[in-house]
Amino acid sequence: MASPTTSLLALILFAIATGLPAAHAFAINGQTVLGIQVSGTLACSATGNLPGNGIAGVLASVTCNVNGTPTVLGVATTNLNGVFVALITNLSGLDPNSLSCAIRVNLPILTCSLLPRNGVLQAKVNLKGTVSQATIGLVADATIGPFSIV
Repeated sequence: MASPTTSLLALILFAIATGLPAAHAFAINGQTVLGIQVSGTLACSATGNLPGNGIAGVLASVTCNVNGTPTVLGVATTNLNGVFVALITNLSGLDPNSLSCAIRVNLPILTCSLLPRNGVLQAKVNLKGTVSQATIGLVADATIGPFSIV
């Protein structure tokens, strides 16, 4: 009988050699993607939308409905220009044909007096229908719609 280590190694080598599909992946335009890369900008304005100066150092979370439950699947921090790029790597329970995700930013943001003191900024995530190469492999490109206060 083989040792547990040998059995595990054999299983890993088999998976690599046979090219078993990655778990939690889906296809965009016939290409298998391993994640979704969401990009957008947070601006200092009454709504958080451009035009306005970007707001640096703000945490933005990607929340998706997974089997009917809102679940945080990615987070990012805005750069000096207010730009964020969040990577979703857990695609389990997500359907690219009916993606229900949003970027959420908690208020207040002390460095922007134009935004309300209470609430959450929220913007819908929209798949662009294109893919790009990331460190994890191919990812679906996504942008956000306009922020609204909820």
